[in-house]
Amino acid sequence: MSIQEDLQIAKNGDVIELVGFSGYGDEAVDKLSVYGCTTSYVNMDGAQSNRTFMHMHGMKLSSTNLNVTSPVNPDQTVIFTMDYSHVIKKIQEKHAMADVALTQVHVYPNAMEKMRNHLVEENGASLLGSIDMLKHTSNMIRNFHDQRSISQANDMRLHENIEIIQWFKLWEETIAITDDTSTAKSKKLISRQCIEDLYAAILGFEQQCRKAISMSWHITPAQVNSDVVENEFCQQKATYNGPNSHPNALQYRRNLNNIILGQSSLSRNGNAVTKRANATSFAFNNPQPLRKKN
Repeated sequence: MSIQEDLQIAKNGDVIELVGFSGYGDEAVDKLSVYGCTTSYVNMDGAQSNRTFMHMHGMKLSSTNLNVTSPVNPDQTVIFTMDYSHVIKKIQEKHAMADVALTQVHVYPNAMEKMRNHLVEENGASLLGSIDMLKHTSNMIRNFHDQRSISQANDMRLHENIEIIQWFKLWEETIAITDDTSTAKSKKLISRQCIEDLYAAILGFEQQCRKAISMSWHITPAQVNSDVVENEFCQQKATYNGPNSHPNALQYRRNLNNIILGQSSLSRNGNAVTKRANATSFAFNNPQPLRKKN
């Protein structure tokens, strides 16, 4: 979903104002701090604009440090990371199975199918490699869905995540030394953009954990996601705007109040619904001074 950039005229009693978006840039972090919010990390999806945003801050595929200095407080840092749900979805959509079609028969053969030699022999190492990739991505899903908090730097889940990166690097290196053409090699790998997002998701999460641990905090992996935003977008489209997936800023603002106050922030019709990784609801516990009525 995208919001229209044009300005809208809003009238509230005798007050007339223009409603729209302008480029705040670094000021967005400053405006959040006015409401008591401390920006510790930025969680993005796999859009090219977000990837370009990371490149603007000096982060490339080979980058291992995803920290930038906070524009509000030079003594603080902001971590860039990719939302793991989008990464898994992109891997599922774009990975090359080396012309192997995994079926239920290959993965879960019954007693009769186990006797068929061709199921084991066909496509050989490619089939085993595909199963190995599924195993590593399954570990990633399990670790990011875990509701047990991480409070120690030697947590096994962090080591497993790093092993996932190492496996994908080994996959790239193995394909690179083959005699295939560049086109054939690229068809055997997921895209470079997807690899970059995978590294940013895992390394960004690890640095989040280490930063929290150094401050005697803990992080619950199942809550480090953009599900609450995804479901809010789903409600904007499905509940209030109907087929209109490009509301203007005024429509978006009015609907947002209804979503926050009128129902749960987790929509059962959303695209991020899960019983294991419910996102934190909209809740602000920072008391604000009462405004006197005129």
